[in-house]
Amino acid sequence: MPAMKVAASALSLWLVPLLFFYIFVGDFHFWRGLALFFTKTAFVTVGGSYTVIPYVAKVAVTKLHWLNKSQMTDGFALAETTPGPLIIVVAFVGFLAAYNHFHGSLWMGTLGLVATTFYTFLPCFLFVFAGAPLIERTQGKRTIEGVLALITAVVVGAIRPDAFSGESGSLVIRSCGSQANQSTLSGLGAAVAPPAPKIQTEDHSTDPAGYWVRFDAVFSRLVKDTRQNFRLIGDSEVVR
Repeated sequence: MPAMKVAASALSLWLVPLLFFYIFVGDFHFWRGLALFFTKTAFVTVGGSYTVIPYVAKVAVTKLHWLNKSQMTDGFALAETTPGPLIIVVAFVGFLAAYNHFHGSLWMGTLGLVATTFYTFLPCFLFVFAGAPLIERTQGKRTIEGVLALITAVVVGAIRPDAFSGESGSLVIRSCGSQANQSTLSGLGAAVAPPAPKIQTEDHSTDPAGYWVRFDAVFSRLVKDTRQNFRLIGDSEVVR
């Protein structure tokens, strides 16, 4: 199976650095612990960097004692003020873990940084390459398309649920942002929905920029398509 081949390849890649550490670098126990910790972090934490970072900070500081609270705070500040994803703070943790463990060695710190990055993101590539064939199998299936269309409609409706008037069902704009954003949203509405009536602001005055944000038309179109998809699915099941 393709997924098994991908998993075997990922396991081989996971073992290669450990073999290097065992032969050429001292204190294999430390490197094994670093590899296991960040691999486990990649597998068991779900929700993005704001889920991963608290877990890494707590374990690295209070349990493994790789760095202290002040150094961890510096890592947060560095991640927030520099370009790139926030998750990259784990590379800072790996650098300081090796740097402190090997008594201020920059070379070991750099090696720890590279190893941490490798073991953090290797499982991500495993999920992508192993899951891609499964995603391809869902193409063209009406059940999956209907569910995704429903999710899209729900997300659009949940963005600003308080923006819809309960009486007439029309959209009342409370805060539209800049004119550029309104123009972009207007273009989005025109692309996926038919022309809608002019939408007024909360004080019942016409939008001064002249951009009509057709959220109501977009949402209605998504809901209509979703209902139609599920109706088609039900008809096909009856035929069978």
